[in-house]
Amino acid sequence: VSVADNSIVDKEWIAGSGAISGRIFDAQGDAIPDAVIVFRPKSEPMVDRGATVFADEFGAYRKRLRPGNWRIYFGGRRNAKTSGWILMGEAEVQSAQDLAFDLYVTGSRALSGGIWATELDEILIELELRLAFDTSVLIAKANCFTSSADYEEYADAMGEIDPDVAISPTVWPPGRGAFHFEDLPADVYELRAYFDVSKEYYVWGLVDLVDGDLEFAPIGLPSEGFLRGRELDL
Repeated sequence: VSVADNSIVDKEWIAGSGAISGRIFDAQGDAIPDAVIVFRPKSEPMVDRGATVFADEFGAYRKRLRPGNWRIYFGGRRNAKTSGWILMGEAEVQSAQDLAFDLYVTGSRALSGGIWATELDEILIELELRLAFDTSVLIAKANCFTSSADYEEYADAMGEIDPDVAISPTVWPPGRGAFHFEDLPADVYELRAYFDVSKEYYVWGLVDLVDGDLEFAPIGLPSEGFLRGRELDL
C-alpha cells in the first residue's frame, strides 16, 4: 500500500532522511483506520514533541524521519479522547532507506485518571506505565499539563450546563493532569507520575487491569509527596 506522509508535525523534506512504513492492527487482527502513531527519539527529553502521523482507512502509515533510533507509540484513534501513548516498539532509521514495520495492539483494557501538584501551576506531569513484575519494561506514557485557569474555565462551563440541552460529555477536566489510555494488555502495572525533567521525583501506585478497566478521579498532591516518592492507593 502506498501511503502519503500526513504528519501533523512537519511535512518538509529532511536531507538524508529515511522512512518507516507499515500497517497497524488491533488485538483481533483487524486494521485500525485513522490510528495515531507517534515517533519519538529513543533518547527523548520530556519536552521533545517527536513526530506524529495518521494511518489511512486501511491502517497503513508512512513517516519520513531523520536517521537514528526511534520509539514508536500508538496514540489511539484520530479524534478520540485518548491522551496517552502505548509503546509499540523501537526501530533504527537509516539514511535513504524505507523500513517496513507493522504494529500490533495486544490488549483492550482502559486506564483513566489524573495526578497533579496542588500548590504548583502550569507544570507538566509525565506519566509512565510499567510492568509491575519488571519495572524496566515501559508499556505506555503520557504528558499531562496542569493549569488552574483551565480547570476553573471547565468548572464554570459545567456549572452553566442546561439540563434540557444535549452536550458532548467531557471525559476529564483539563488542568488536573488528566490522562486516558486504551488498548492496554490485561496485566498488573506500576503507574509513575513525575514532575521534574530529570525524572528523579515521582509518586507511584499499582494498577490491576487483569479483570477489567480502571478509572480514578484526579488526585491532587503537594509537591512534598513527589519528593518523598509517595505511594498511591489506586
